[in-house]
Amino acid sequence: MRKNICVIGAGPSGLVAVKELLDEDHTVTCFEHGSEIGGVFRAEVAPDEAGAYDSTMLTISNYMMTFSSFPPPEKQERRFWSSAEYRQYLLDFAERFGLGPSVRTRTDVLSISR
Repeated sequence: MRKNICVIGAGPSGLVAVKELLDEDHTVTCFEHGSEIGGVFRAEVAPDEAGAYDSTMLTISNYMMTFSSFPPPEKQERRFWSSAEYRQYLLDFAERFGLGPSVRTRTDVLSISR
């Protein structure tokens, strides 16, 4: 049964949720407060918001931080990505699976109801 589903936040968890729900043929709208996808890894973070520093290095290897449906580039050695590299991975993931049309950026969720 096809459902209309709302996902709040276009960070790593939100993006993979959108992808999986679309794969199940649901109608999905993802609401993201920021101006772009990526959650704390997005490039544009307001001074009063949490976000990864430019110098942030992930503490989990690229092979453990990626989604099984979109592994790291073939033959890339195991290493720790920077926040910018992971942000690019998330952008590439969204592009590869056509998630963009399902994401509404600069949108605050103030309440929800059934």
